[in-house]
Amino acid sequence: MSVPMLVALLATMVLGLLLVQGEYDVSIAASPIAADGTVYTIDGASQHLSFVAEDAAAGELPACSFSLAPVAAAEVTDDQIDAAWRYAADDASEGAPDAQALRTAAEKRRDDAVRAAEAARQEAARKAAEEARHVVADSFELYLPAYWDGRVEADVEGDSVTIRSSEYRRLDICTITVQDGPSQVMGDIATSCMGSVPLGGGKYAVVWANRWAYIIGDAYMRNSSDSSDYYSLDEASEIVDLQTGGAYTYIEIRDDMVATDRASDLLFSSDPYLQEVVVNAIEPR
Repeated sequence: MSVPMLVALLATMVLGLLLVQGEYDVSIAASPIAADGTVYTIDGASQHLSFVAEDAAAGELPACSFSLAPVAAAEVTDDQIDAAWRYAADDASEGAPDAQALRTAAEKRRDDAVRAAEAARQEAARKAAEEARHVVADSFELYLPAYWDGRVEADVEGDSVTIRSSEYRRLDICTITVQDGPSQVMGDIATSCMGSVPLGGGKYAVVWANRWAYIIGDAYMRNSSDSSDYYSLDEASEIVDLQTGGAYTYIEIRDDMVATDRASDLLFSSDPYLQEVVVNAIEPR
């Protein structure tokens, strides 16, 4: 035996429905859509009513009411909007709201909230990434370049900082120490001072770097059998990419070393990048 079902469209301030006596299960078929596009949750919005003629004669008419909570704008689904729109569109009464306008408002409210949430997520991710680049020593600080994100680690001990490849920790990109006065020693082709930064009080942060393209390329050219000279191609490729900011590859520099018998200008290709992203980034605290 089928149970008859009545769907009624009720205005916000409706006083009631005229029903015959009997048993009723009352539920909300779909969420209303507010003028600003708000959609409401209807989960659990169901009540059972029972009344007979004697109830009406005694003035004891059953009543039910529902308190609907708005769905968070960014969590409104297309199915919720579609259902609300379909029932609103069935309202042919005089002065009925424009169902399509309500649907457009609901979609706009949802889409605006989704965009705002995504923008907030991206901004939080940007701030987190920026903070992860922040290196703080006792006397100075700096922000590492975004190009190194997730690929380097900074070991900090007081005023000594060593920036290493995360994957190949024996390969340091550069080291920073604090001393009295700027560096008076420039080093050699394998290891050189990239620059000195005044911190005040006669103290300077001094940046040194191994030119790994030369060190590894030289071992290759010498065909060294010394185990301490062995570096895999993956190691060489990663450290040179980090030290040059992706401007050159280890293979390019190595092959030019071979062609020029170690006189390649590319041997110093790491210097401008390290001076820009490390030396120039150091600030006194």
